[in-house]
Amino acid sequence: MIIEVTTEAQVNDLQAVQSGLRAFNEHHLGKSKARIAVFLRDPDTGAVRGGAVGFIADTEILIDWVWVDDALRGQGYGRRLLCSLEDRAVEEGCTRVTLNTFTFQAPDFYPRLGYRKIAEIPDFLCGHTKTYFRKSLL
Repeated sequence: MIIEVTTEAQVNDLQAVQSGLRAFNEHHLGKSKARIAVFLRDPDTGAVRGGAVGFIADTEILIDWVWVDDALRGQGYGRRLLCSLEDRAVEEGCTRVTLNTFTFQAPDFYPRLGYRKIAEIPDFLCGHTKTYFRKSLL
């Protein structure tokens, strides 16, 4: 075997690692049910101006990404995106949601939507704290 170190990984190599890890995890956790995505689109251009993306494992949705374009923040779109994702997760049988954020992102946003802090890692990257949140969907 050869160990290769690179900062320019090929897409197919990254997909091989992801597929291998997914198969290993599914052996222990069961197969992921679905990837769920909610997008905020510009009605004129169709461009994505925000979104929330996660995947379902067992009865939990794990949210990977939540983003709203800077020009649209503070207008309720983040709340609407998350609520839409949560509603769909409930339809898929989820009872709980977990996500994480950095101090420069939106750590004060999630508690206002019923999320509770479950863990925190100070000085995770560049002096920023990484905070994990969870919410019951029951």
